[in-house]
Amino acid sequence: MFCPNCSADNRREQNYCRSCGLKLDSISRSVAEQFPSVEYAKLQKKKELFEKLGLGSLAVTGAIGLGMILSKAAYYKLILFGSEVLFWSAFGALVLFGLLSVFFFNYPKLFMKFEKVNPKICDRRGGQELDG
Repeated sequence: MFCPNCSADNRREQNYCRSCGLKLDSISRSVAEQFPSVEYAKLQKKKELFEKLGLGSLAVTGAIGLGMILSKAAYYKLILFGSEVLFWSAFGALVLFGLLSVFFFNYPKLFMKFEKVNPKICDRRGGQELDG
């Protein structure tokens, strides 16, 4: 434990600081009271795990439901229009969303001017953000 008065490193079982003589036992008790108990920390971790598992199972449920709806729509589209229309509409969607992803990834680099907002963060040469 570090002494709050002089920053000297002391062992936990010491009652007084070796350097300045400050009484440490009451300080260590008050610091220990601020931390949760081991049982509470375990319960909190278990709660977070179950929340993540619940979100994951909900996402899988949504994906299965969406897949069922899309497969039914594709089936009826296949019956009504034939396999060629289904293939070319899927190909068109693939190209469209590919172009949209390229646009969304490049939009900040092309149109957002970070150097105008905070020039200290940006590099002077290219206007790119610095890491750290």
